[in-house]
Amino acid sequence: MFSALKTRKWPELVTAFFLVVGVLLRLRQFSCGRSMGLDEARLALHIINASFQTLFLPFDNSFAPPGFLFLEKSVGVWFGYGENVLRLVPLLSGIGALFLFYRVALLLISRRAIPLAVAFFALCPMMIDYASVLKQYSTDVLVSLMALLLVRRMQDGAWTRSRAYVYGFCGALMIWCSVTAVFILSGSMIIECVHGVVRKERDRAASLIVIGSVWILAGVWLWSLCLRAHPNQDHFIDFWREYFIPEIGRISWFARTLQDFFSRVVGLGWMWIGGAVAFLSGCVGLAITCSRRLAHLLAPLLLLLAAAALDYYPLTGRYLLFILPVVLMVMAEGVFFFQGRGWGRLAGVMVAAALLVVPVGQSAALMKAPIRKEEIKGAIQYWKTNRLPEDNIYLYFWSVPAFQYYEPEEFRSERCLVGGWFKDIPDRAFLRSDLARFPGKKRVWVLFSHSSKSEEAAFLKELNLMGKQLRAFKTQGASVYLYDFP
Repeated sequence: MFSALKTRKWPELVTAFFLVVGVLLRLRQFSCGRSMGLDEARLALHIINASFQTLFLPFDNSFAPPGFLFLEKSVGVWFGYGENVLRLVPLLSGIGALFLFYRVALLLISRRAIPLAVAFFALCPMMIDYASVLKQYSTDVLVSLMALLLVRRMQDGAWTRSRAYVYGFCGALMIWCSVTAVFILSGSMIIECVHGVVRKERDRAASLIVIGSVWILAGVWLWSLCLRAHPNQDHFIDFWREYFIPEIGRISWFARTLQDFFSRVVGLGWMWIGGAVAFLSGCVGLAITCSRRLAHLLAPLLLLLAAAALDYYPLTGRYLLFILPVVLMVMAEGVFFFQGRGWGRLAGVMVAAALLVVPVGQSAALMKAPIRKEEIKGAIQYWKTNRLPEDNIYLYFWSVPAFQYYEPEEFRSERCLVGGWFKDIPDRAFLRSDLARFPGKKRVWVLFSHSSKSEEAAFLKELNLMGKQLRAFKTQGASVYLYDFP
């Protein structure tokens, strides 16, 4: 039996182990049943209330790709709009991405780097988190991997017109399922065009024109239908302005963004410098062994930086998950590129182990205590258990979508009041005018979710001057208070 576990078998065993761990981590996070956050609830209400005809039109508070919305609406129509049902698409995307990442890595990086790359991908906390969140970011990662696989297939075999149409259709479908697929596909198209011109391959060039035209038409159609007339486009640009690339002279911005990416998005924490060095080493290694493959991997990154420089795409957090497969593969390649035999091989293993310290620790913590952010369900349950028939409830402005999702009937009640929106910390006059809209306001519950500590403290300070606090309940990211007003 032990003879089967020779050195040649260990990479496959390690890879299989991390694939299984990755699936378990995602299922554990999904099964914890955390509450819908603000953005999730907004998207859920849009999916519930929109018909298939109006599903793809711009809506006030968010944007999601049409393909993702269609999948969510279809699942909801067939199985209902419960939170676990609506999170099935991200979950299946997250699990599917695990195995597709392994498949793509086999084609793009050396065999010795695959176990480490899969480990990085499987243990990434942000990837685990968004595999059970009703947002498109988990699907973005899956589609990015599909795009990388499509691009790799484009490099093989003879070019025919029918094959070009198939590639064009598949790419267009990917763009409609994930807007970020534009970066992967466009970058690879540029590389392939340059390659065809250099090698004077006319058939390839003609086929690339056909494929590129289909992708351009899909992108323009998506932009005209969903993005051009988005009602909050200017607001989004202002909100994310600090994450667009500023003038070149601001070195501190580039250093801070690099640190945030490798520590928080990649999930390396305090080992982020090691991750950045490994990525640079991987670029050097791939440049030596296969420059064309490196060009395909780096082209989307360069287009992403160009989009950020033009204020089209923010370089932060979940918006960068789609590019993570590329970065992780290059990182893993970099760790093992300079190893030789003997001590060199041992050094590569030690560096890999060091880079995995933080991800392994974070994954163990997630398995024990899954991520919870805005547990409004607990606050709502406390209110329902302790309220009296004559009680009113006041909803802090950002708690409205989640409350409306979980309690649609109560939301339509005359005893439920939606708090007014404010730009700065509210004062007593604001609160009095808001509360005066109740038909009878002696006993009022005040529900908070997605609020900052300073905002909630300011609310409570004014409420304590206006009335007497009778009950209080706090949970992760949400709270509810009962006040008696004279």
